[in-house]
Amino acid sequence: MYIDGEEIKLDPEKDSVAVEEDDWAMDRGGHMMRHMPTKVTFRIEMDEEAQKAGAGTVLNFIARPIHICSGHRLPPAAELTELGRAAILLYLYGSGLINPNRPEDSVKPACEPDLNLN
Repeated sequence: MYIDGEEIKLDPEKDSVAVEEDDWAMDRGGHMMRHMPTKVTFRIEMDEEAQKAGAGTVLNFIARPIHICSGHRLPPAAELTELGRAAILLYLYGSGLINPNRPEDSVKPACEPDLNLN
C-alpha cells in the first residue's frame, strides 16, 4: 500500500532521537529507509528550500512515509514522527554524510561546508 505521507524533520529542540539500528534497512540508491518491525518505508530528501538553494544542513532533510506493506497499519502519528526522525539520522550516517562520534575535547572542530546532495 502506497501512502502520501507528510514531511517529517529533525526537531532542533530535542537533544536525541531513539534509534534501534538493527530494525532498519537502507536503500541508498533510492534514498529510502525501511523500518522492519512496522514495515514502513520512508523516502529521505532535502526540503524545497534547500533544493532551491542547492545546499542545506541536517535540519533541511525530510523523511516522507511512502509505503507500508499490505496487512500492516501505520503507527500512530507520534510514533511515525519519531520513526521518520530516526530514518533521517540513520540515512545520513549510513550514507557517510554525518559522523555520530563526538570529537575529543582537545580537538577544535573544523568548519566544513553544509551538506549538498546535488
